[in-house]
Amino acid sequence: LRILEALASTKARALASAGFSDQVSTRSVERLGRIMELIDQRTELGEPVPLKEVATVAALHPQSVSRFFQQHTGMNFQRYLQVIRVGKAARKLIETDDPVSSIAMDVGYSTQSNFNRQFLEIHEMTPSEYRREVRVG
Repeated sequence: LRILEALASTKARALASAGFSDQVSTRSVERLGRIMELIDQRTELGEPVPLKEVATVAALHPQSVSRFFQQHTGMNFQRYLQVIRVGKAARKLIETDDPVSSIAMDVGYSTQSNFNRQFLEIHEMTPSEYRREVRVG
């Protein structure tokens, strides 16, 4: 109780300088936009998204890309790429009758087993189960 009284009577003071802002800078927004555009283009074509190329587009060191991405999106670069690829695959599972293996390759996975594992992690069901469930529902 004494601690609470002491805290209540303490004069408030700023925890950050007046120049601090929790707003994301325009430069960061533009950088993030360039990264996401590259990811979208490459995943649409089923091509790899090399971290080195992402770093070049973002004008960052390759080791800084994941940290920058984590700070601004709440997930690391590899996780974001996984979510985007699986999301595009989910759309194709609903809209087409293409085989799961073909869809996996179309969105940039080199093996169907890796695709199935990541799809299951995100959707908690296999791609085939997802297709059946969504089409029936």
